[in-house]
Amino acid sequence: MARYTTLRCKKPEGRVSSGAAEPRVRRISAFIVRPFVIGCRGLERLLITWTAGTIAPKLPTTNCRLLYDHSYLAHHVGLELLHPRIAGDVTFADRWDGDWADLGTPPPDARTLAELLARYTEPQRAYHTLQHLAECFAALDSSRGLAERPGEVAIALWFHDAIYDSHTSDNEARSAAWAEAVVLAAGGGREVGSRVRDLILATRHLEASGPGDQALLVDIDLAILGADADRFEEYEAQIRREYAWVPETAYRAERARLLAGLLARPRIYTTSYFSERLEGRARANLRQSISRLGG
Repeated sequence: MARYTTLRCKKPEGRVSSGAAEPRVRRISAFIVRPFVIGCRGLERLLITWTAGTIAPKLPTTNCRLLYDHSYLAHHVGLELLHPRIAGDVTFADRWDGDWADLGTPPPDARTLAELLARYTEPQRAYHTLQHLAECFAALDSSRGLAERPGEVAIALWFHDAIYDSHTSDNEARSAAWAEAVVLAAGGGREVGSRVRDLILATRHLEASGPGDQALLVDIDLAILGADADRFEEYEAQIRREYAWVPETAYRAERARLLAGLLARPRIYTTSYFSERLEGRARANLRQSISRLGG
């Protein structure tokens, strides 16, 4: 999971002091910051405490959101911001720019990335977060040679869980519609937008995935099933937290039914690449989880 809780700042130049003592707490209004600040736990305002040349957000140290547009915020509120890393020195912003370049279009404006990352850190999420997104990118990078149109697969991954609410059943459809609109606005063309939309809709997992990039994207989305035992156990706990509103007995029965359906498939993974690497471990994980659920 990316970590990003450290912020540095300097006072913007040109401010005239009234002579009164500086208040310990300043509030930055949401209408200024929200398009660029990806806060925590659905807070409408970012509460910042000034210290000697440094500020620290009064936010939890986990599941925090990042501050994206350095130049905008530095100009308006004097903040120097640190991006989270996906892996090594690669930030989500770096990845975003590179994936749009692979698509053959310039990236949308900073607000789009900021809003997208804000979605992945909403308080109702535990699994469908930036951690899942980073894991999907890692799986794509290891299997990139299988993609017919890698830029489209990458953009579909960015948006595939952009809208997520465990109370509703139209998350993928709404995410797909948003992605298609962004691709069209960026100049990607109708055919590209349509293919990206269809890639995201395939992650509903309602039926066998289509050929080519759809199969690859679905296998990437399901790669968590073949994770090592500790990560799979964490994943199952994260899903339970996302469905905390469901009574335990009902949750166990429905979750066991869903996992049994995956286990009953002739192949969990469509591509040979993922099947050879993850099929056996995924089946072992599913059997163990179903047993724990009482299925």
